[in-house]
Formats: sequence, structure tokens, C-alpha cells
Amino acid sequence: MNNRVFILCAGESTRFGGKPKQLIKIAGEEILRRIIRFLKQYDRISEIFIITHRDDIRNNIKELNDNTIYFINPSKRRYTLESMLSTQDEWVDRNIILLGDVIFSKNALEKILNSKKDFCFFGRTKPYKSTNKIEQEIYGIKIPFSEKERRIKDSLEAIEKSMGKNKGKLNSLFSYLEKQEKSKGFFREKYWFEINDTTEDIDSKEDLEQFKENILDKNLLD
Repeated sequence: MNNRVFILCAGESTRFGGKPKQLIKIAGEEILRRIIRFLKQYDRISEIFIITHRDDIRNNIKELNDNTIYFINPSKRRYTLESMLSTQDEWVDRNIILLGDVIFSKNALEKILNSKKDFCFFGRTKPYKSTNKIEQEIYGIKIPFSEKERRIKDSLEAIEKSMGKNKGKLNSLFSYLEKQEKSKGFFREKYWFEINDTTEDIDSKEDLEQFKENILDKNLLD
């Protein structure tokens, strides 16, 4: 079965002074290169698509391209969901959409790739290991082509029409789909995949310092 991974890297990283978070080094390796290195260890991944408009990101991974990495320049990129919408024409049987600025553990990516769920959101609801902050954080989606036609396409278009503050995030899509279910909690129970390890989405320079202090310096990163 055909599998593709789409890595969303179209943000402006304003909280990091414009430097792409994907190029921040973690244990001597940029976040994006780390993700690609892990993904290339799995034969069932046929292609990797990088969603970006930035030349610095393209150039950073240029030598990693062995004809399995492709680039998509999103026509709209203000919101995460707009970047995600730009990938739909390339969806195949099974697709994994990742946020490119997340520090994934190898264990987390293994679980995502090996999950028997054809359609799910993966992220965390439990406290971060480094900062102890508690909030629902979505790191990506595993989605088959069939879901595009069944409900994702209409859902994304509905959300796109109402884009505003905090409306363009993956949490917006999750909440929208969750509300469509008649049974409360059913959607989360069936379509949520919890990641509770050192995987984290670093939102600020302060978060990055805490991650280094509490994870990297203690050799806890997988």
C-alpha cells in the first residue's frame, strides 16, 4: 500500500525572530533533518513532501534528497489548515501529515507509522515532560484518501470559510469533526492517538531552554 508523509513547514516563526523552527538544532541536528532521517528508516514510506515557501529550508535538506523528497509551495499559508489544504491533490491510499517544527522522538514516529488506525489525530493531552504545561497539542494526522472524500474536504472548506483567531489550527479540525458526532466522546475515543513521551512542540525561546535543560541535558531524548 502506498504511503506518503507530508511535513508542514510554512510558518513564519515570528517568535524565533524569523528563523524557521524547523532549522533549530536539537542535539546537533536540525529538527526537520531529524524527522527526515527517522522517516527514511522505514521502507513503507514511498515519498516525503515538504510544504514550504522558504529557500533556506529547501537548501538545508538539499543533499538528503534521493528522489524521494518533493516540495510543495503552498498558495496559502497563513494558517496550518491552509498549508494542509495545499497537499490534498497529492494524497494517496495512506497519508501522514506532520508538523515540521515538532521535536518527535523516534519512539513516537515508530508508533505513528505502526498504528493500525487508518485515520487519527496524534498529539498529547498530558503535561509536557519539560515544561509541565497542560493543553491539547496536535502534532499531525494520519489520514487515508477515502476520508478526503467522505468528510475531510467539506470540513476543511467549512473551517476555511470561518478562518480567524485560532481557527486555522489542527485543533480546529479536530473540534469541528468531534462536534459532528452524536455520541459525546466517541470521536476522541476512536480517532485520538496519545503521544506521551519527550515529543514536544516548542512555542517559544523559553520553552526551548526548558527543553534543553530538562530533556537534552539529562539525556532523555529518544
